[in-house]
Amino acid sequence: MLKSIVRKAGEYLIGLSERTPATEAPRGPDVRQFSDQARRIASRRAPEDRILAGGIRLLDLDDIKRELALNWQEVSTTAYRIVEDTIAKNLSADDSYARHGDDMYVLCFASADREAVEARMRDISDEIKRALSGSASDAFRIAHDVTDIVFVDVDDGPLVDTIATSLRKVRDEAENAARVWREHLLRVASIRYKPVWSPSRKVVALHRAVLDEETGQRTVQRLSSLSSTDEMLAVLFELDCLILGRSTTGLHTLVGSGGRTQLIVPVNFNSLHLGTRRKRYLELCADIPSAYRRFILFEICNIPRATPCGRILDLVVPLNQYARGTIVEAPLSSAVELIDGAGSAIVGVGTRVDELTGPVGDISARLRRLVMDLKARNLKVFLHGANSSDVVRAAITTGIDCIDGSCIAGLTRELKTLYSWNVA
Repeated sequence: MLKSIVRKAGEYLIGLSERTPATEAPRGPDVRQFSDQARRIASRRAPEDRILAGGIRLLDLDDIKRELALNWQEVSTTAYRIVEDTIAKNLSADDSYARHGDDMYVLCFASADREAVEARMRDISDEIKRALSGSASDAFRIAHDVTDIVFVDVDDGPLVDTIATSLRKVRDEAENAARVWREHLLRVASIRYKPVWSPSRKVVALHRAVLDEETGQRTVQRLSSLSSTDEMLAVLFELDCLILGRSTTGLHTLVGSGGRTQLIVPVNFNSLHLGTRRKRYLELCADIPSAYRRFILFEICNIPRATPCGRILDLVVPLNQYARGTIVEAPLSSAVELIDGAGSAIVGVGTRVDELTGPVGDISARLRRLVMDLKARNLKVFLHGANSSDVVRAAITTGIDCIDGSCIAGLTRELKTLYSWNVA
């Protein structure tokens, strides 16, 4: 069974299934009008001048269609209308756009200012994302591209095809470059463990699985410069699968040698938010040997501030089948608001010390309020990233249950059994 979880994690990491766009979509703007307007733009330029064009792509339509099932037609109609209305509202009278296939809108700009066009595309993309997330169509996701093209043999076919082909070529080149870095990341990435200290017991009773920062961070930064936000979310999902698979193997090694520890396995909110990714991740969880599940705590990280408590509960409940329980990571300023309503299903809240600036007295007061609020809800409090002795002392005096960070102990390559540990 253990080999199965590692094998499945590998299958999800590289070479995910090919995307095939869904077939239904409302009719977009007239293609002939688009071509006429694009030719007018081209006629005002020298023959060798490049034209600025952009594309709005709808992602994973087949996956979304399967998830929506009978609701696909109604919800997708709303989603396409949001996309078209937003594009039309943000274009000038001299610009043009048209739908190409079921997953792409092509835009042609009269402006020759690339910086201005890229800013316009970002604004359009951001506005569409906000509108989709605030409607019944929040399962739909988009990405955008910008490229320079030269109209060649423009009478051979609709210009929307010419522009779409150019956009797809640019996108394919970027994705190929990103794929090389992605495969490199997944090949070199290794897992480390952060010792987690209990001030009340003065023992390291837990470890938190993390990506090796030295190799991972540098490659992720390079990858992010080549990838869209949505593509990066896919990479983070793959890394979550890798962390789950390899840390479970580490736990197997420790338990097999007679050791014991509690293991915190982090997973990004966006890796669980979309149904298809959630299903794949839970399939990996199902292969965790039942004897090991009592040693595992999941931690859902990077939860958007406006996420409803009910949505968090939807993600926590299935995870709890495969672990001792689930923690949610939340900013200090919004932790209580975020978890209210989901408290009965979670065992604790993790918060980072990044925002804890100012005098030690202020830090202690803020931590004390958090501890009181969460313990009143029977929740444990985990503090991540303690990198100064002042923060550690403040955390100890306020009753924080567990602390990790450079001032506690350095990363380890292997899990260790529970051991006594005094922090100066």
